[in-house]
Amino acid sequence: MELGTFTPYVQGLYRKTSFSCGGRWLMIEVKDKSVINDIQSLIAIRVKPKR
Repeated sequence: MELGTFTPYVQGLYRKTSFSCGGRWLMIEVKDKSVINDIQSLIAIRVKPKR
């Protein structure tokens, strides 16, 4: 997975959040633009593109 490419903040949140029905529910505080980039990457992994 791309976890190693995320900011240390998002990596830590992901590792601390337990798996639940359908995946992980992360509450991410946007501290700077790099966190927004991480969020966009996480969404892209989860959402399948329309064809």
